[in-house]
Amino acid sequence: MTKERKTTVYNKALNLLSRQDYSIYKLSSKLKSSGYDHEEIASTIDRLQELKLLNDDEYAKRRIKSYIQRGQGIKLISLNLEKEEIQVSEQFVQEIYQALQIDTYQQVQDLIKNKCRYMKICTETSQDDIYNQQQKLLRHLTSKGHDFDLCQQLTHEYFTNAKHNHPE
Repeated sequence: MTKERKTTVYNKALNLLSRQDYSIYKLSSKLKSSGYDHEEIASTIDRLQELKLLNDDEYAKRRIKSYIQRGQGIKLISLNLEKEEIQVSEQFVQEIYQALQIDTYQQVQDLIKNKCRYMKICTETSQDDIYNQQQKLLRHLTSKGHDFDLCQQLTHEYFTNAKHNHPE
């Protein structure tokens, strides 16, 4: 590998990193799709890591914070990071929740409030309609990676309270 080629790969990586965050895996894939070979990519990645311009732990923390702010739960966060070949423990994710002073219980409640802002729930609604609304909400919450039992409990509480707060 020539010095010029090495510089070209390095500059391409810096250009990519200047636009957005990358994990080692994502940056390697991007460089590979640009036609660089494994040796060139590995050398560039090593150099970026030495200069602390590329760090999977820091990248994971930023991604987790972003996912939490979007209302995603631990399961979906872990799944999304696995797709990027980043392994994190549930405890690591919990620590970031704590650092952000967010708990999953409150996060699910907020998601319910946001999703149900325009749902009309009253005693005139048939039991089938209420059941369908509950199931739709439950699917939404679990698709965000939250614990099924917690979602079920909070959905039930929400609909029970909504019924009592909207008398005929």
